[in-house]
Amino acid sequence: MVLTTSNRAAERRHLLAQSRSGLDCFRLTARFDTNDGNTQSSCPVVAATRGESHPTRTGERLGRTVIVMGRVAMKSSVPREKVRQYSDEGFFVLEAVIPHEHLELLRTVCAAAVDEMNADMDRQGCDVLGINHRGKRYFCGQTMRRHPERRELLFSDLAADICRATLGPDVYLHNDQYVVKCGREGMAFGWHQDGAYVHHRIGDHPECVTLWCALDDVNEENGTIYVLPTHRCGGRQLVEHVKDERSNDRIGYFGDDPGVPVIAPAGSIAVFSSVTFHRSGPNPGGSVRRAYLAQYAPVQLLNEPGVFPQYYGELFLQDGRS
Repeated sequence: MVLTTSNRAAERRHLLAQSRSGLDCFRLTARFDTNDGNTQSSCPVVAATRGESHPTRTGERLGRTVIVMGRVAMKSSVPREKVRQYSDEGFFVLEAVIPHEHLELLRTVCAAAVDEMNADMDRQGCDVLGINHRGKRYFCGQTMRRHPERRELLFSDLAADICRATLGPDVYLHNDQYVVKCGREGMAFGWHQDGAYVHHRIGDHPECVTLWCALDDVNEENGTIYVLPTHRCGGRQLVEHVKDERSNDRIGYFGDDPGVPVIAPAGSIAVFSSVTFHRSGPNPGGSVRRAYLAQYAPVQLLNEPGVFPQYYGELFLQDGRS
């Protein structure tokens, strides 16, 4: 069964909305240099408008992506081939791009988040809380409210570049979460789309993007994620997931494709759509494997008042500017 993520026509109108700053009506597209010096538009930045093209004028040979917004061009740190890959496959990886000071801060807060989750389990007298399993794996969400010092990373220029290239000119911080696989005991996590968890809580919503930040070197031996390119599993659509009663995972893919492992050094970011299937393996080694997720949406998404998780819905980019 296919679940709609949003009204596609409304999503297109949103992305091409009239500029509030008096510029031309936004036509957000990634421009790529060609060998003859001309600049051509890429496929659009969201699945809702994939297949359209917006020709642009001849431009400089910049050697990297340029985000075009009306008459204003903004250089991006996201390479042009990565934007193409996101459109074609639903993901890409940027290796070792998180500054050292941000990486150390994320690790420090991660330890505190795990301690807080263990304390929460103690208060409730349990070892399994949702998809958290004590001493095996942890999903510590909504930590920015308790540890706001990470805002510098969540609202950084790098995050802005990624969001412009994948979502468009208007972006909201949606959610954040630590995912920790403990050494030797780290459990696998089944094939899922992040959008399935959001759909379960609030229903239909637009396609969002996840920035999966590796806090340790990640590989197939310590429980890295595997990503399933969208063209190998039926395209960019949200599908019904089934809850695994043993692990509480929501699982939506049951095929034989093993996916593409993300093998990368600490400080790398795997960027994938909320409709891109991914999973993670167990961690049989002796060292913990930590990751931090920052998730962004093209519109403000909120849960019912008082219900956890209460998504942030905080404006990050408006008309492409932070």
